[in-house]
Amino acid sequence: MFGTIDGVKTHRFKCKKGTGPCSVAFFLPMVYNARESDERGGDAMDQLKELPIPLLLWYRENARVLPWRSHPTPYRVWVSEIMLQQTRVAAVLDYYRRFLEALPTVADLAAVPEDALMKLWQGLGYYSRARNLQRAARQIMEEHGGIFPSTYEEIRALSGVGDYTAGAISSIAFGIPVPAVDGNVLRVATRVTGDEGDIAAPATKKRVTAALAEIIPLDAPGDFNQAMMELGATVCLPNGAPLCDLCPARAFCTAGGYRSGFPVFYRCRDHADLQKCLHL
Repeated sequence: MFGTIDGVKTHRFKCKKGTGPCSVAFFLPMVYNARESDERGGDAMDQLKELPIPLLLWYRENARVLPWRSHPTPYRVWVSEIMLQQTRVAAVLDYYRRFLEALPTVADLAAVPEDALMKLWQGLGYYSRARNLQRAARQIMEEHGGIFPSTYEEIRALSGVGDYTAGAISSIAFGIPVPAVDGNVLRVATRVTGDEGDIAAPATKKRVTAALAEIIPLDAPGDFNQAMMELGATVCLPNGAPLCDLCPARAFCTAGGYRSGFPVFYRCRDHADLQKCLHL
């Protein structure tokens, strides 16, 4: 539902707590460009077209130094992306180092006994990730002669590899211009363009992926994808107020109102959705 506060368009959410009918209503300022959202399709693409150059310049000055970035072989990038699923970067660093020391190649990963693999993974949780890593390593040994596949389609066919991971490996390790769209990237793209879609919805992800495919730099797809992730992780934050003054997109971002409010684009159905509504 919509309302206004001091002339600023707002979203209002009513959320149920528990099973009772108690509702909580509140307003979150949402600043739009001059035209309404249903008239802004062209503008959204124009805004995204402005993003690559300032984003890449910002990334090259501000990127965190991470071990998988310094030597981005397909194997190293793959292991890092699987470890980082639902896990913070800080929590992964020591595990990543130990894993690569023990299993430096695809062949080593394919051959390691499962109990040794689980010991290396112990503490990271989501142990199916480690089992899928080994299944995929054995696929590479059996189907690709031990050589990491080099096309998006072949990488996507590996066990445990989805669209995002395939895009990350393809772009970072092989320079293939394919978007890698995770939660950070969805948040950045929808805020920059003012897309009101639920970022948990497949339709929103499909729309954002298609738009990013149009603007991803052919000569730096890996840097672009990593820059989008980095921006979402360090500046366009999911928790608390985004650091808009540090953002390379601040001159053209539709969500510039984050400086004075917290626009959100989720539809809350109940109290359980409240965290989503706040982009947490």
